[in-house]
Amino acid sequence: MSESSTRLERAMNIVLVVCAVLFVAILAKREFFGATAPAPESGPPQQVSNWGELRANGINVRSPSAPVVVVEFADLECPACREFNERLKQTVAEMHANVGLELVHFPLSIHRFARPAARALECANAQGAGPAFVDLAYAKQDSFGLKPWRSYAKDAGVQNIDAFETCANDTAQVARIEEGRRLGEALQIRGTPTVIINGWRFPGVPNDAQLRSAIVALSKGDKPPGA
Repeated sequence: MSESSTRLERAMNIVLVVCAVLFVAILAKREFFGATAPAPESGPPQQVSNWGELRANGINVRSPSAPVVVVEFADLECPACREFNERLKQTVAEMHANVGLELVHFPLSIHRFARPAARALECANAQGAGPAFVDLAYAKQDSFGLKPWRSYAKDAGVQNIDAFETCANDTAQVARIEEGRRLGEALQIRGTPTVIINGWRFPGVPNDAQLRSAIVALSKGDKPPGA
């Protein structure tokens, strides 16, 4: 091999290595910084036109007939979703408020277990254990892929574990999961959690103060602050 060919080969190898490093860095950034939470947004809460459709497609996690209802586009493998749900529960408990929660599936493609978790939730919900399954899934996110779904189902109080396992292992599409994705894409959702309260979509993820003020205003029939 000539000296010029050797130099060219070395240069090409260097380029390939650099490209590989950049590719890994981009994936890491998406995984840890940009994929589990929405991109920063600004502006006031905005009304959505399909509030009824969103609610019809959600899984009732808590108090669906409450005067204030949170619809959350969620991914069960999303750490930001877990954190939001804990804050929401704490805020509602501290306020002694009657606030409902409905979960709309929006599994992110970068999360390996997001769709299987969504399917397992549907199977648990079919036996009346959906809310408990949501709490367990968030509490034990780090066990996804290590702990079988039937174990989550048992802990959530699912009675017919064999039926649950058959359901969870089915490979057919689940209509509510696919519809959740469609609804989210129509709303141009960029990440999870995306929060809509009584038809008002919030920019970014509401902090505790925003949650409190929105719950108070909406429970009175008013618009959320800033709207």
